[in-house]
Amino acid sequence: DKDSESVLRILSPYVHKGYAVEIANPRSLAVSEVAKRMRESGIESVEAGNLSAALDAAKADSDAPVVVCGSLFLAAEALVETRSLKPGRFDPSENLKGFLI
Repeated sequence: DKDSESVLRILSPYVHKGYAVEIANPRSLAVSEVAKRMRESGIESVEAGNLSAALDAAKADSDAPVVVCGSLFLAAEALVETRSLKPGRFDPSENLKGFLI
């Protein structure tokens, strides 16, 4: 129910490759639909099995920074996956220096 096409068009000049991943949210789009929308916006896309595989592939593919876009659910998963945030409840006393929230 979000305007993903507009966001993807804005990002397309800056994105080398996009990785579509499934997230644990019933409102999320199917991986194939996310990848299709990326391609329609001019972004080369890969349907990754999961976030961990996508992050590994993105890091191996280029020395460019890896940016996670999508829902807050995906951002939270990425923070946990990269060990930037411990799993479980968010503790505001944790040091999140360097992250835009």
